[in-house]
Amino acid sequence: MHNLAKSVVRNLPICFIILIFFVVYTIYVEVHSRYNSYWYILRLTFVCIPLFNGEGLRSSLRYTREALWNFVCFHLLALLLLWSFVMTCITPPGFITDEWKVNPNSVYECIERKKNGEFRYCKFEKCYKPDRAHYCRPLGRNVLKMDHYCPWVSNGIGFYNYKYFFLTLLYADLINLFMFSRIYKAFFTSYYDPNSRFNQLFYLSLIGTLVVIISLIIVPFTLFHIVLILVNKTTIEYCEWKGGSGTDYNLGVIHNLYSVFGSNAFLWFIPIGKPPGDGFHFQNRYIEDV
Repeated sequence: MHNLAKSVVRNLPICFIILIFFVVYTIYVEVHSRYNSYWYILRLTFVCIPLFNGEGLRSSLRYTREALWNFVCFHLLALLLLWSFVMTCITPPGFITDEWKVNPNSVYECIERKKNGEFRYCKFEKCYKPDRAHYCRPLGRNVLKMDHYCPWVSNGIGFYNYKYFFLTLLYADLINLFMFSRIYKAFFTSYYDPNSRFNQLFYLSLIGTLVVIISLIIVPFTLFHIVLILVNKTTIEYCEWKGGSGTDYNLGVIHNLYSVFGSNAFLWFIPIGKPPGDGFHFQNRYIEDV
């Protein structure tokens, strides 16, 4: 019973994020379809196009193309956002394997050391840690290339799911930007329209405010992780580096991007696939210089 309650509490943030997603989605679609709208335009166009000719037909088709473009872009971004979020939640970040634990020579493959020069030993799992691995208390295990534990996905962010985590942030930013651009246009069109109603402006203001608040939270976080990716650091390593320690894994922008997204650039922005490597061994600047 205690474990069940603990599991429910741990997954509440996920439910909250999904709720926010569907609330924003529903309000945006409702507002856009009522006041700006692709649903109405598509219905009107397919019924009335045969009645138009000349300039009227061209105007209708131009308006329809814009509506279709908005419809496809918004729902594609929404799909990629939800897909990335789910993959972040369900993909294990990567853990120390039994083979590593029982192999006495594994520790000699490590480059990272403690400040006193000793190998990094985990007293909880009773084994030596691979490079870039750190113990995650909420998960009770060492996570490979650990970045941080994210309560919003109820999962550690590490070697195997960092790409999905970053894409979640990226698509959240992009869909917010897209919604804001459409809402901004609709708001000022309605504001200067003498026939517009109060509830029209209210709903546009509501969704606009939600988008701005979410963006103010997510955009700085996304920018921070872009910097980390470009220099091949995790959040933990960044903190260690600020403290004057840590191994340098920065091998250049292209290699750093490959290490997160893979060598196939066509799949970089799709939440599928695994990063190159095994999560235990990493190239670093020291080895490259040698």
